[in-house]
Amino acid sequence: MTEEDAEKKDLTVDSTLLELTEKKLEKAQAEEESYANLMHNNAEMGELAARFCYAAAGLPTPIIEEILELFETISDNHRSGKYQDRRPC
Repeated sequence: MTEEDAEKKDLTVDSTLLELTEKKLEKAQAEEESYANLMHNNAEMGELAARFCYAAAGLPTPIIEEILELFETISDNHRSGKYQDRRPC
């Protein structure tokens, strides 16, 4: 095998690895997007369930809104890293 053939083979291997890496990245991004959509849908369903339960308990709408805002703030803080779970693993 000549040096030129070896270089061509190396380029072929590099391009194949690059293609595989790009495909894995695309798949990971699609999975991440799918997971984010699922989490968003779960959050919406949780909010609807909370509204129903609080309303069924007879809480007035302004109190329900305050509770849901508090939960949203806690969630945002947790996602942003402001809140760290300190329980032992």
